[in-house]
Amino acid sequence: MNRSRSLVATAMLSLAAAQAPVEPPAFLEPVTWLRPIRSTVEPKFVIVSFANDLTELREQAPWLDELQARHRDEGVLVVAVLPEKPDAGAERLGTAFALGHGELANLRQPAAGAFEPERTVVCDPAGTALWAGEPGDGLTDALRLARAGRVTDVAVWAGLRTQLRDDFENSDDQSQALRTILTDCPHDGFSWGALYLSALWFAGDLEAAATIAKDALKAIDTDGAGLLTFADLVLRGNPHDQALAEQLALVLAPVAAVARENASAQLTWLRAQLRADRTREAARLAQTLPKLLTRPGDQLRFATLLASAREPLMFKDLAQQAVTRAKATVGDSDLAQAQRQRFAAEYAVARRCLGDAKAAADVLAAYQKSRAFTELYEDLNNDAWYAVTALPTMGHHDQLALGLVEALVQQEGAGLSFGNRDTVALVLFLNGQIDAAIEHQQQASEQGGNQKEYVARLQRYERTKERLAARK
Repeated sequence: MNRSRSLVATAMLSLAAAQAPVEPPAFLEPVTWLRPIRSTVEPKFVIVSFANDLTELREQAPWLDELQARHRDEGVLVVAVLPEKPDAGAERLGTAFALGHGELANLRQPAAGAFEPERTVVCDPAGTALWAGEPGDGLTDALRLARAGRVTDVAVWAGLRTQLRDDFENSDDQSQALRTILTDCPHDGFSWGALYLSALWFAGDLEAAATIAKDALKAIDTDGAGLLTFADLVLRGNPHDQALAEQLALVLAPVAAVARENASAQLTWLRAQLRADRTREAARLAQTLPKLLTRPGDQLRFATLLASAREPLMFKDLAQQAVTRAKATVGDSDLAQAQRQRFAAEYAVARRCLGDAKAAADVLAAYQKSRAFTELYEDLNNDAWYAVTALPTMGHHDQLALGLVEALVQQEGAGLSFGNRDTVALVLFLNGQIDAAIEHQQQASEQGGNQKEYVARLQRYERTKERLAARK
């Protein structure tokens, strides 16, 4: 045999072996692959993204492709996992990341503090979860820190994000901890958003919040998931900063173009357009969304968002249609939170888009008799308070909260307690009734002994009034 040919053949076989895709880590054995692993580099870290269905996978695909392409040669494997085999076509979603279905019940908790895996998890090759969260929570930063061996920080910080996401309104001011996170996680849109809200919530400091927003946009830069997460929080938490909304409407345009099939991304961009008073652009975008919004929750958020527009009557048909589609799925037997969302959308559309006071009153009365009201708070004040302060509903249920505090004022009259009056003021403020909010907050502060948080909210309302007047 020709020796030179033998050497060439051996070299080619060695090259082919070196370029062969790696075997999946053992903890991924339960996965049945629809699109196999293509990476030829032995993984040092595995990013597992869990999608409940094809709609969620479609939303995640652009970020997962970007992650895999960016870190392909660095020992990072990106995998998307569905709970069961989907209908045909799933493999066409994305191109770079591996895709499969199955149950991964054997992820190990980190020694640095246990937390429940959420949508996206960063693991080591043994399947130990080092970080869990959403892509906009600084996933790229967590990966960088994990590669540097700082897994304890990664796990602890992920736990703090989970705490704030679940119970921000009852947490103490975590601004210092958030700044510590952001020192090493500059692309963490959630922590930037929580820091912005903290400046408003705990200090009533509009100037500090504006500085945080400026720093956030500079730091997050082109991280699309981080920008969307940050924008969602600040737009829902502060409906009166038109200048910031105008900036976000422009910054989000290229992100929304990439995330065309991401319902949450499109709704956030629509909110930015509406808050920026870009009515024509918002109307064009709104017309394209009904086909994309297939989940009842997205349809109800869409309806409520349209009802919050400066000119809600022009969106009457779209909003009504969205509520009708959602109601066909969300019934009286659904979970209380789903029912509450349905009532919130119905009320907002009746009151704002239709201008039908009687229909709105009927919806509010039905809500107060429903499981959604009796099982969650069963109290006008608490229901209204948490509707506008809990992160999952902040900015979504403002109109429903307005109906509740109006009923509260009518019910208690002159006997309205200073704590309840504080709630009334906040809800009025968020719904644009700033003069009335200031009047109620002044009384609440005086009657409550000028508590620090009451004075901070009064300062926020008064400074907002001044800023709005200056823009005219």
